[in-house]
Amino acid sequence: GARWSLRSRLTWTLGAATLLIWCASSLWLYRAVIDTANRLFDAALDNTANAVLAVVRNEASELTETKEGVGFELAVIDQSIQNDTVYQVLGPNGIMVFRSHGAPIVPLAAAQSRGFGNTRIDGKEYRVFTLATELNAATIHVAQPISRRTELARAGALRLQIPGAVLMLALIGAVAWSVRKATAPIVRYADSLDTLT
Repeated sequence: GARWSLRSRLTWTLGAATLLIWCASSLWLYRAVIDTANRLFDAALDNTANAVLAVVRNEASELTETKEGVGFELAVIDQSIQNDTVYQVLGPNGIMVFRSHGAPIVPLAAAQSRGFGNTRIDGKEYRVFTLATELNAATIHVAQPISRRTELARAGALRLQIPGAVLMLALIGAVAWSVRKATAPIVRYADSLDTLT
């Protein structure tokens, strides 16, 4: 009884310590992956905004102002496959002159907004990046649904947890084996004492 109590206590103590260390490291890894993913998503919004800005600058010299005073009149390109990232182009007077397929009709941000922000439109939350041309001739809003960002980030983080979980199980098995190996002489000694009584 006592020998098994010693062995089981050592196994449970070391196993619990291994599990706690794995949980702490997994939590840190999960948060680090989520943070890194969000930074990458933000960088993608920034890159997309600059790409749209480059197109607007190239088209600006060929476009004439309309009677309504809209500085840029861009043709709407219908995309058959909806992208998670959407964007809008507003003219100098704040009127939307172009929006990508799937983008909401309501402006994603105020015309004077710049940089990153969050907004809610029709019950859907977006992460938005806003960029403007020189003299605010055009304003570009690029956005991605926060729910989609969260879904992708969590999926990536959980995939990275799998090797750690497998390693943790292997470590617990190794701990149990090591405890058994280390306590074997004590168990044999206890057995020899039992035979003398």
